[in-house]
Parts: sequence; C-alpha cells; structure tokens
Amino acid sequence: MARIACFGSVRFGATFCGMRLPNLLSLRTVSITAASLLTAAGVLAAGVVPAEAHAIIELNGKQAYAGQTSIYTMEIQHGCMSNEGQTLKVMVFYGAAFRNLVPRHVAGWKSRVVAGHNGGHTVVWTTQGAAQPFNVPLYLPTRVTWPHRAGVYGIPVKQFCKGGTSVAWTTPFAPATANSPSPPLTPLAQIQVK
Repeated sequence: MARIACFGSVRFGATFCGMRLPNLLSLRTVSITAASLLTAAGVLAAGVVPAEAHAIIELNGKQAYAGQTSIYTMEIQHGCMSNEGQTLKVMVFYGAAFRNLVPRHVAGWKSRVVAGHNGGHTVVWTTQGAAQPFNVPLYLPTRVTWPHRAGVYGIPVKQFCKGGTSVAWTTPFAPATANSPSPPLTPLAQIQVK
C-alpha cells in the first residue's frame, strides 16, 4: 500500500502516513500519544533548569489558632542553585500580627530576632561553621503567638548562599498566566490561622 498523504481515516481504523493502523488505534489515540510525549519532553527539559529550594511551613501536627502560641518549623528544602548551593543565612520576615517570636536551638546555627518597620520582626538564622550542604534540608523551629484574627498569612523568606546568590520566597500562589507559572518559582510560604 503506497501512499504519500499522511491524513484521513478508514472505516475501521486510521491511515497514518500511508500505513493502516490497527482497528483499535485511531488518529485521536495517535494525537493523544504524541501530545503525551511532547508534554513528557517538556517536563524533562524543565528538569534541566537548576532547581530552587522552597520555604515550607510545617505545623508539626497542631493547627495554628488565632491568639494561641505554638511551635512551627520553617523548612528550607535545599540550597539556592546547584553550582552555588550551600546555604549561609536565612531571614524569615513576620508582620506585626505575629508576636512573641522565639527561635529554637538548631545545631550549627545562630539566630536573632530583629525589630522591623511597621511593628514586624525578622528572625535571622546564620551558620556558625560550614555552610548547609545543597541537598540537606534545613529545619528552623520557632515558637510564635499567632495573629489574633483568623485568615491566611504569608511569611516571606530570604535564603542566602555561597557565591553571593540569594532567593526571596515572596511570590503569592496564584493561577498560571502567560508570564507566570503556577505554582510560582519563588512561592510565598503561607499559613492558615483558624
């Protein structure tokens, strides 16, 4: 069967570039398969880009209730970039609604609370020796009194790495747009206070 055209369907199957495909296979199936392969190729290509870490809030199994005090953990998954990955310092920024911030002890790290503008505070974590290796998560526990009003609160984080690079985790989560992926590359760590 010699055909040059690469289109058309046959009554019980499909014709694809001159070859008759099995009855169960249609042009739609071929299209879906091709789309899946292109999507997989896009995912693999995206994985080639150096990964950034994320600042993740872990409530340690306890809900954050308005006006109450508890301990939560800020997790920095890994370093800034694969070629400059070791973390040297992390700054966690709290608005005025957060009170009584007390960073907990983390071996090899020093912390301090700095008063900020508009009544907010910043907890600054600095390594006291070797930088945190790129692929080792950093867990930063802090005791905090949650805001008095229920709602969703963002906690911006800035991570500093060897080589002078830094990453600010400040982009609110939003649906994807033409110029912004979802989730964003530098997501804002957020917490639901009930």
